[in-house]
Amino acid sequence: MACLRCANRHLRPGGALILDLFHPNLEYLCDPKCFNEQEDCAGVTLSDGSVLRQTHRIAAQYRSRQMMDVEMIFYVTHPDGREKRLVHAFPFRYFFPYEVEHMLARCGFAVADVFGDFDRSPFADDSREMIFIAAKR
Repeated sequence: MACLRCANRHLRPGGALILDLFHPNLEYLCDPKCFNEQEDCAGVTLSDGSVLRQTHRIAAQYRSRQMMDVEMIFYVTHPDGREKRLVHAFPFRYFFPYEVEHMLARCGFAVADVFGDFDRSPFADDSREMIFIAAKR
């Protein structure tokens, strides 16, 4: 809320805020498999010849607070065969659509539109993104 209020203060009258949030998939979040590593990127060759592979996993869930501990895991295979595993762990709070609309309204915004992806497709049950276009009131 403090962040949204601050953004509102910095906008000129008639200005807009574009807010991109991930749309929680409850089936995935309730499936015990979400605690297993899941591949995001199978392998990208970097300029130095190293290969980067990326996975993620949920390390812990706190459903009553809509929080989870997430790990982004990076595997780097160097040209000489050495391998390195790097883990970036962080807490993650997720929001549901009506929650976001409510917070935006409380912070001086009017929701002009909501998209389900960057191609401006309509927001739907199976959308991976929630892209809010909110105008300063």
